[in-house]
Amino acid sequence: MAALNAVATRPNDNTIRLTWSPVTDSDTCVASSELDGYGDRSIHVSSSAWGGATITLKGSNEDVGANPEPLTDPLAVAISLSTGSATKVKQISECTLFVQPVTTSGVNSSVKITIFARRGK
Repeated sequence: MAALNAVATRPNDNTIRLTWSPVTDSDTCVASSELDGYGDRSIHVSSSAWGGATITLKGSNEDVGANPEPLTDPLAVAISLSTGSATKVKQISECTLFVQPVTTSGVNSSVKITIFARRGK
């Protein structure tokens, strides 16, 4: 069981990409505040070994990501991605200080979770 921190890369001055990978059944993704200042956000989940895993996304504006709540897409549906999802890319409606992917129900799963965000020029 590992606590995985996001790896941040900045493709240019106005964008950022956070990646947690590989996330397995027993791993915990550590909440990240790297997206502060980036309002337009999306999540992408990919894997060749889903193993029944479901990825949800939580967010918080409290210290160190305390009391996270489910984040939603533009239709106000809680973000939940799995092997059966019609799409593995979702826009994130809320702009919280902390974001934290959560994986559940996987057996021998290994997924890559990427959040991409941009800010105005």
